[in-house]
Amino acid sequence: MHLKVLWDLQEVEQSLEKISREIKQKDLVMSLKQMQIEIDELQCIVEKESIEIAELERRAKKIERQLESLESKKNEQENKLYSGSCNVPKELESMKEKLEETTNKIVVLEEELLGYMDQVEDKVQLVNQVTGELEDLKKKYYKGVKLYRKNKKDFEDARSIAEEKQKELRTKLEKRLLYKYEKVQQVFKNTGIAKVEDGLCSGCRIEVPLVQLKNIKEGNNIYNCEYCGRILVT
Repeated sequence: MHLKVLWDLQEVEQSLEKISREIKQKDLVMSLKQMQIEIDELQCIVEKESIEIAELERRAKKIERQLESLESKKNEQENKLYSGSCNVPKELESMKEKLEETTNKIVVLEEELLGYMDQVEDKVQLVNQVTGELEDLKKKYYKGVKLYRKNKKDFEDARSIAEEKQKELRTKLEKRLLYKYEKVQQVFKNTGIAKVEDGLCSGCRIEVPLVQLKNIKEGNNIYNCEYCGRILVT
């Protein structure tokens, strides 16, 4: 009988079970999903800040045009006031008031423009910082994806080899023996074959009777552990 084949077959099928678990790469997949969430969040920040920068720059341009117009108006008012063409005190006073009003408008707009420029500068710095973090995270993500694909191929190759070995071992077993093997594996979830090690069943660590041990070594019949029921091999 091919009792040793039972142990080899169990090892191969245990390796297939392990491969089926590990090929999912749960930890790596979870890590990649978390990185993708962080990438999306950072991209949202960049997009949001970029839109706000564009709006602030649009407002700043509008103020610059207003300032350009006011500066031109101010120059005209100064030229008219200081040209000496007018000597009427009341008119001069009115011209001074208008010039002062224009100057005040310019001061207010300049302060508003500086506020916008400061905001743009802060947001540009934030975008640059987040963009740097985003690029680093993307590199890490793509490296993880590459590792996932490599691991998957390695697992698939290992599975193919194990499946071929599984077929080879199963063909060595008689139908009766294969049937008993499958039955005991259903009960013990693929740990139904136990080796006798130092006179003990490797499954339950209970001593195997000497008489039974002799028969197991001869390999003429199937013997189950009297305590746990696993098929015993040497």
